[in-house]
Amino acid sequence: MKTVNASENKRNNDGNSYKSSIPVLPGKRKTELCVNWEYRGSCRYGAKCQFAHGEEELRMATRHSKYKTETCRNFWLPGGSCPYGKRCRFIHAEIADCALPFFLLS
Repeated sequence: MKTVNASENKRNNDGNSYKSSIPVLPGKRKTELCVNWEYRGSCRYGAKCQFAHGEEELRMATRHSKYKTETCRNFWLPGGSCPYGKRCRFIHAEIADCALPFFLLS
């Protein structure tokens, strides 16, 4: 498996070099479709893009054993919406699909 080096040398306006670090998590690489590629049909990052350009590039994400085992408190509140959407680590299910969370029963 190829490792990803997230740091590269850059120069600021004074001409001095500094390190720029872009967070890259190899385990999450190509686990979601690229939004630009999906809607525009192109992506300026090309082969260096961290997201998949098509279904054939998609990989299964490795998840912790406790991933989505608890209900999301934001989703279950009145007018429930979660700022994390599909990336939330907690369950967003309809009330009919599962039991009410404990904190709503009291």
